[in-house]
Amino acid sequence: MKNVADIYALSPMQKLMLLHARMSRRKNDVLFNQIVYEINGVLDTKAYQRAWQLLVDRHPALRTIFVWQDGKEPVQVVREHATLPWTEHDWRELSTIEQEREFNHLLAADRELGFDLLQAPLMRMNLIRKEENGYLLAWSSHHLVIDRWCIAIIFEEIKSAYEAYITGSFPVLAPAPRYSDYIAWMAKQDKNELQAYWNAVLHDTQARPLALKSATEDV
Repeated sequence: MKNVADIYALSPMQKLMLLHARMSRRKNDVLFNQIVYEINGVLDTKAYQRAWQLLVDRHPALRTIFVWQDGKEPVQVVREHATLPWTEHDWRELSTIEQEREFNHLLAADRELGFDLLQAPLMRMNLIRKEENGYLLAWSSHHLVIDRWCIAIIFEEIKSAYEAYITGSFPVLAPAPRYSDYIAWMAKQDKNELQAYWNAVLHDTQARPLALKSATEDV
């Protein structure tokens, strides 16, 4: 297999999320994240795009796909390289009402597209210029690779990278942690101890089965 940097197992939470994703149609995937940010001020769009691509380059999780076959444990595969899908729109000539209508259409079409879990990266960007110094950033991603805890870290790194690029220098960032290290750490834990702990914590909790059926298609 070409363009592979690493292969490792999923965390228990990722396995559950993968099951949800496989059972859902792309446009109805509850793990599809769509976040909108407003950017006011002068923006060097090329430097901004470059800063986002740097994050994909430096974080293995952002270059990860998910591979599974029936009867086998799913794995996550890290690509050596992945180009972040980046689309820019110029709506300065549209009225406020027209911009709102177009933006709603864009978000709906993007959700309809969903994500192919075999294609990296599982995120993409739409940057809309609505006025001379006003933008909207629509950031879509899949929860298998990005959660809410990551967002503050990502934007801190984006800020540092962007500020470096617009001054003509290269960003100096701390080494990026690897999710594979966490998976390796989890594999070393004593499952009996973990089960005993959670049994004690959740002993009076009533279980509610998930309304899911096993998928059988091969990929």
